[in-house]
This record gives sequence, C-alpha cells and structure tokens, in this order.
Amino acid sequence: MEEELAASEQIFPEGVELLALAHLLPWPSSEEDLEARKRVEEAAMEVAMAYERAQGRDPVDVSRENLGYDLRSGDRFIEVKGRAGSGSVALTPNEWIAASRLGERYWLYIVTHALTAPRLYLLQNPAARVWPGEEVGVVRYVVAEEAWRGVAEEVSAPRDEP
Repeated sequence: MEEELAASEQIFPEGVELLALAHLLPWPSSEEDLEARKRVEEAAMEVAMAYERAQGRDPVDVSRENLGYDLRSGDRFIEVKGRAGSGSVALTPNEWIAASRLGERYWLYIVTHALTAPRLYLLQNPAARVWPGEEVGVVRYVVAEEAWRGVAEEVSAPRDEP
C-alpha cells in the first residue's frame, strides 16, 4: 500500500484535484421499459387535456411538432411531464428555451402516479420560478485519430477525370 501511495506521489507530485463527478443511470433495459414510459406519457397527456377541457379551454396536441411544449390551449403553452410514481422531471433544452421565451404563457403540467392515481401539478412560468440542475448528456462521439487510424482501411481515393 505504501508503495502505491509513493508511486502516486511521483505521478502527481502536487496532489490530485477533483474536477467533476458523474452519476450514471442505466439505459432502458428492454422494450418493456420504453412501452411503460409511453403509457405513462399518454396517461399524463390525457389528464392534462381533460383538465384543460374542464376549465373551458380547447387543448390541441402539438407534441409531435417539436415546439418546446406539448399542448396549445387558449393562451397557454403547456409542457406535460408524466411520472409513474413521483420524482424529478427533466426538460429538454428546447423546452427550457420555450419556457424562458414564453414566460407567463408557458405552463409545466406534472402528472404523478399517472397510471394508478393521477395527481396534476401546475407550474406557470417555470423558467422564472424554479432553478433546474443541469444534466449534460452525450452530444457527440469523438474518435481520436490514433484510434481510427489503427483500425481503418486506407484505400485509393477515386478522382473524376477532367
């Protein structure tokens, strides 16, 4: 053990500084997980639309248009988040930008226990009322030249004859 410590002091004579920590979550393990999420999302949308109708508004599902919200209802732009139980919700960069841009007209509807005993929570203008934590995901994969050169096959590049 002392030898290992001595070796690390030779490698890092000034000590080690912790720069970041990462919390990794497992990727959904099966089609069942994806199907369950889809059922939760659909149930949450149904709850949100029923609420809007009960308030005398006529909600329109625009979730497939990638606008940063799921429903347009009167003067409301509504992002719906469903949870099978309860817990945190994640907004995409697009949703957060829409929330910031639309201000008081943007609503976040959170439906907990969506499949069993739905409870609806309304949050107007979340960009001004809550401060989210930021989760950095994979944006792109970078393959170093040393890595690809070691396994790629080089061929003659064809050239068009003038």
